[in-house]
Amino acid sequence: MAADNGEQTADAQQGEDAQADQRQQARRAFALAQAVMPYVRFTGWRRTQEADSAFVFAGRNRFTNWPTAVYMTADGSITEIRERIPLRAVPRDLRRDIGEEISGLRVSSVERSLREDFDVYYEFDAVLRSGRPVEVEIRADGEDFTLSSAVNN
Repeated sequence: MAADNGEQTADAQQGEDAQADQRQQARRAFALAQAVMPYVRFTGWRRTQEADSAFVFAGRNRFTNWPTAVYMTADGSITEIRERIPLRAVPRDLRRDIGEEISGLRVSSVERSLREDFDVYYEFDAVLRSGRPVEVEIRADGEDFTLSSAVNN
């Protein structure tokens, strides 16, 4: 019985050490996010597996008030920066290209995404004329265009 109690104590200590390490990683990543994006007022964070990241820090741009999220790995590398933007902030050429490819598209939200490789993408949640929800993604240079059905619809 005493051995079991000792093992439980060791397991509990390892669990506490792992949690302390995760908190320290989150603090370092948060400090870096604040340094890289001083114009964003961060209001929260969570652990994530999205975009090959460990953490996502969310807040609002102090100048535009647009929601912004910074995705980071446990070692503090930024994997993606997403900002929800109005449709009018999408370059006119891209809006025209999408309109030519998909007539009757009704856009409900737009995000601008700066990816790890420094490519900028625009991601649209939208509805086709038929009523089917879709996601559209286009690289800022117009070269990479993807249309897919929205998940869970």
